[in-house]
Amino acid sequence: MEVIKPKRRRRKIQIKKIKNEEDRNVIFSKRKSSIYKKASELVTSSGAEIGIVMFSPSGTPFSFGYPSIKTVANQFLGRNPPTDDNPDPLMDARIEELIKKMDELQGRMKEAKEKEKKLLKKLTEGNKGRSLVDANIDELSLEELHKLSGSLEELYDKLCTQIQASSISTNNPEYDHTDPSAHINNPDINQTGGVFK
Repeated sequence: MEVIKPKRRRRKIQIKKIKNEEDRNVIFSKRKSSIYKKASELVTSSGAEIGIVMFSPSGTPFSFGYPSIKTVANQFLGRNPPTDDNPDPLMDARIEELIKKMDELQGRMKEAKEKEKKLLKKLTEGNKGRSLVDANIDELSLEELHKLSGSLEELYDKLCTQIQASSISTNNPEYDHTDPSAHINNPDINQTGGVFK
């Protein structure tokens, strides 16, 4: 006999003022961009004239208006007659272009955040929360030992190259840094990159 689990229903979230000031600012920032996006969609789809004015919890004013916040406010206050139904087509095209660009950038930002989360997860899982350099060598697996060995060899090669370059420039003031063959016959340098003294 099958046991049927009751379906979870959507719970209505009670809307109330958030007490934590930092959380309030974060919510405001997220909701503000959502409101702007919805307003721009409404302008694009219906050609409506919109004016939005809001103040952040800290008192900073923010506004959005099409064709401009001033035009919409003056029209609302009865100072301006309504504008014609067909505003400048170039402006409409530019607004549509900017909205598409904004949507594209938001999508790229979302993808980048997801990629960052995946990389961080991979990094913490791969290292199991520890750095190979800081780890106890006796506790490392064979694969981790190979990775550590490769990293150390790479570091050694870089150090040798840097030591070689700095010793050549200090020991031989006539050395031409732009000539790659200048160090080939230098007897002060051994084959591993070390310096004989």
